[in-house]
Amino acid sequence: MNRPLRHTTKQLRWIVLGGALTWYTDVVRHLRELLQSPSSPAAPETLKTWQWNRLSGLASVGLGAMTVVLFLYLLLLPRFSGRRLNVRLCSRLESRIVDLIQKYAQWRQSEELRVVIPILTVTIFVGWSTLLFTLYASSLQGFLMSLLGASGLYTLSFGLLGLIPSVGV
Repeated sequence: MNRPLRHTTKQLRWIVLGGALTWYTDVVRHLRELLQSPSSPAAPETLKTWQWNRLSGLASVGLGAMTVVLFLYLLLLPRFSGRRLNVRLCSRLESRIVDLIQKYAQWRQSEELRVVIPILTVTIFVGWSTLLFTLYASSLQGFLMSLLGASGLYTLSFGLLGLIPSVGV
């Protein structure tokens, strides 16, 4: 199997897994309902809880969008700038720790990546955590289903982003 086909097959596995979890837990419907205004007037304490859940929902959607934008920036930067990034990203998990340390040191030397990678890491972690909190606090799914839903949505997103070919990395 040639390399692009093998890579696409691997990404499709993540897309199917993430899509199945997202569909099963109905994350999109929960977020859509949360971000829309309530259809019926509620008690003040219920409205206050809804407002906090809505705020955390907006934060999780915003952080998720920022994660996607940062990934797209990293993937498309070489294509639009006409130059290569000063890093060689590995396409498979390296088995030796020395190689991983060298890769880490290389991205730290790049001007663009030195800023983008830490921000991307924070947006992934905080965005996923906020989505998990939002789903758990605002739906009747419970913690495990909220965990599966948040993980499924991020897995689906990363799988789709992984289909975009990177140029010059």
